[in-house]
Amino acid sequence: MDLSDDDDRRWLEACVWPDHPERSLRLTAAIELHQRNPVRLVAGDAVTDLPALIDQAPSDHDLVVMTSWAAYYLSPEQRRDFESVMASSTRAISWISAEHPSVVSDLHNTQAPKSESPDIARIGVVHYPGRGSISDRQFVGWSHNHGAWIDWPIPGSPATT
Repeated sequence: MDLSDDDDRRWLEACVWPDHPERSLRLTAAIELHQRNPVRLVAGDAVTDLPALIDQAPSDHDLVVMTSWAAYYLSPEQRRDFESVMASSTRAISWISAEHPSVVSDLHNTQAPKSESPDIARIGVVHYPGRGSISDRQFVGWSHNHGAWIDWPIPGSPATT
């Protein structure tokens, strides 16, 4: 979607259920933030198109892949291939994920969420130093699926918001 396009923006706003005004406010704030500080968004296949995007990334920048309830929709085989692409890169990559708790496995230091809501995502960071290795799989916190709250339970991390 192109958030500078009025039709695309209105379509996205129409996807928010009318009885969720707080989500509408968060979406409006996110759209305004994107318009002030646009980032490049690329539509494509998470597995087959990722290698070319990695190759296109400036070599003097840290490379971060971020997913939020996107990897959840990949099959287990596609998730394995998605991680394999990042691990086999010649560049260091960090994958920041906010996904269903079943998606990113083996995160170290996972703590139980404070919320008992089923609408929850586990936030993790997986570091791939390059050439087929994984250096760390770190649990960071929990969040509501639609951004209503974030829980940072690790000592020294930002306060819960």
